Amino acid sequence: MLAEEDGQKCGSEFVADKDVQVVVVGLAAVGNASLYRTVLDKLPVVVANPSAEADQTTKGVYAFNGGSLSPIAADALLAAQVPGAKRSAVLHSSNPIGTFVGTKVLKPVLESQGLEVALVPIGDTATAPEVVSAIQAAGAAKSQVFQMTTLVNQCISAYDALEQQNLTPAVVTTYQCSQPAMWEHLDGKLPEGWTFTAFADSPRVPNLENGRDSYVAAMTRGGAKDAETFNGDAAMAFSAIMTVARIANQLGAKASPETIRKAIVDYDGPLMMTPGKPRCGKVSKQFVGICTTMAAVTKYENGELKALPPVDVNAILQ
Repeated sequence: MLAEEDGQKCGSEFVADKDVQVVVVGLAAVGNASLYRTVLDKLPVVVANPSAEADQTTKGVYAFNGGSLSPIAADALLAAQVPGAKRSAVLHSSNPIGTFVGTKVLKPVLESQGLEVALVPIGDTATAPEVVSAIQAAGAAKSQVFQMTTLVNQCISAYDALEQQNLTPAVVTTYQCSQPAMWEHLDGKLPEGWTFTAFADSPRVPNLENGRDSYVAAMTRGGAKDAETFNGDAAMAFSAIMTVARIANQLGAKASPETIRKAIVDYDGPLMMTPGKPRCGKVSKQFVGICTTMAAVTKYENGELKALPPVDVNAILQ
């Protein structure tokens, strides 16, 4: 969706199609609220990558993970654990998603943990010199922690800028900075020592038990390239679709918008590549759309991306 009105148009098409029983949204920055207003009284909605405010605060919209709230709040909690951390320099995307998570989640949680925060917005099309200026404006040179809630291109520019200026703050950021473009930029590596938080487990870390290996095998059979398979957003869309399919298959002939909606609310697992046990509609009174309070965490150390214990942000979400 490119504009807010596209959400209404798309939703009207779904409602008019009698074969549609549930709507699954991938990742959208605009049009979300209009889509939900159009379909919610007729169709249940599941969001794979809930990032916008409407994804997580609209009653009747559900995400089987903790949404952008969980990794962003986890970013703040992990930043506060950095030895000697007193100040965090933060770059956030100026788009609606980046503004929401940067100003309404990351900054207040960092401050609640006792850190001084310098928050600087940058555009999604920001050039490398603009990113350098933003890093300087955020005061990264005098900060113990550096954080980003941006798209991967800005992560790449920020990495280059930190290297060129010989700045070595601890970097705690989101999975966007570990997307395939960063691996390609660094010839098959990630920045050493960087910590990444995410909605769900990284598709790059082998794991038979959480369904990651099945996901990679399915994408490989489908002819997907590595850049598609190891995209964290694609992995979460796959997870959401598989969960909805599981629910529909269990309902069988009884499947309908009403029974699927109830099954979503009552669903208690399992979840592919997603930490935590789902409790849809019961996690937070304010953020009604999310179903868990867990954020997945990875860290790139000694040339290897390693999974760390997930962070529970339940107290923050309340």
